[in-house]
Amino acid sequence: MATEYFSIPYEFTQHLEKEGGYEEFAVWLKLKILYSNHTIIYNWTYPMLSTLTGISVNTLKKYVPRLIERGWAEDHSGHLLLKGWKKVCGSRTKNSGIIHVTKSMRFNEVKDRLRALSIERDYKAQKFIIGLRTGRLEASTKQMVKWYKKYRDTIQKGEAKESNLILTSTRRIAAQTGLSQSGAYMLARRLTKNKIIRLKPILQLIDGDCNHVPMVETENGFLYWSDRRLYLNKGLSISLFRQ
Repeated sequence: MATEYFSIPYEFTQHLEKEGGYEEFAVWLKLKILYSNHTIIYNWTYPMLSTLTGISVNTLKKYVPRLIERGWAEDHSGHLLLKGWKKVCGSRTKNSGIIHVTKSMRFNEVKDRLRALSIERDYKAQKFIIGLRTGRLEASTKQMVKWYKKYRDTIQKGEAKESNLILTSTRRIAAQTGLSQSGAYMLARRLTKNKIIRLKPILQLIDGDCNHVPMVETENGFLYWSDRRLYLNKGLSISLFRQ
């Protein structure tokens, strides 16, 4: 089945992050994909929606009422009206992410791809700061000065880094997506497997021949021991398969 492409403002993903609304929006999105032309689902029931979306009845019973509470849907005498994109997500701007989904995509995979937008937003914010710091942005001198003043503190903090790698961590991803660190780790593995993000550990060799050392967190990262080698794990470099 062909892939559907949807542009979602990063400002809206920030609301999802703060309010923990990924599940509700994933339900809305699954329904909206099925009814992209006709936004009214006549004589709807939970078993009916479950058959159409592949989402369990219990999950739908939990989240469909929340769609109505948020104003993303309305129940008119047994007919479910899905609100439009602009009403739910706001106006689409250049500062938006593209989500790739299909009608047959599983509910959990749709949630993963929504959470990937939050990771992507953070990636692009870091990339912007690096471009501003290194003068790689194409903009007028006046605009560059304006940006530099606005982001001065962030830029100066970043100037101490050894490189211009864009970094993340399971802790950072957890904060962005509302997951636990173990949940963020599993999400990162799935997104890597599905070729949405690339992650690479940044390791510095500390000792090439030493006895076992337990994992210890330091100010600069984690001490990581493997095969008699001791490394300082400084985090994960991140890049996107789609730029």
